[in-house]
Amino acid sequence: MKIPSCLIICCIFFGLIFPAYALEPTKPGIDLRAWAPGSSSTTIAEGQPILFENSVQSWWNQPWGKRDTRVLQNSNLINLGFRQRLLSTPGNTIVDASVGIKTVGFGHHESRDSLRLSLGGQMGFGELLTLYGESAWMPGLIESNGFNELSGLEFETGVLFYPLPNLSIHAAYRRLNLDYTLSNGSGEHSFTEGIVFGTGIHW
Repeated sequence: MKIPSCLIICCIFFGLIFPAYALEPTKPGIDLRAWAPGSSSTTIAEGQPILFENSVQSWWNQPWGKRDTRVLQNSNLINLGFRQRLLSTPGNTIVDASVGIKTVGFGHHESRDSLRLSLGGQMGFGELLTLYGESAWMPGLIESNGFNELSGLEFETGVLFYPLPNLSIHAAYRRLNLDYTLSNGSGEHSFTEGIVFGTGIHW
């Protein structure tokens, strides 16, 4: 997909959801997480039994926010997204959408950049427990080295536990699917899936 088409998709994506104002701000925070892909994974987990990542999120001006995630073993693998809350309630229930850029590790020491569109949310159950989920579409991974028509889908769902007001512990399941066409015209599919676990500080 060419860049102009991606920009059109981006404009339509936010045009459908704007304006939408949340009822209250949410807490910014820093997370440190580890992703342990299963043995059947075939993309970025290749040669990496555990991937460590840190994530910084913040909200400003009521509905707008930003999230920046980096893989610690390779600072070039990033996920930067600007988010808009479609819904936020005092009970810690949030629905948000985001647009950004994601760098995906692909094969042996290779990576691709892509526009990333996502829709996610969380539902709070009292002060101690929150369920969350997010799905993302990467429609136009930059192509090179014989890989063509690259696209990706990412999904994560999990639970957040708050033993202290400003401390979270979480566990989740994440899957990243990549579809592409080789230079000989054959279609291929790769994926990475596994358990995510970590902790975060919020203020």
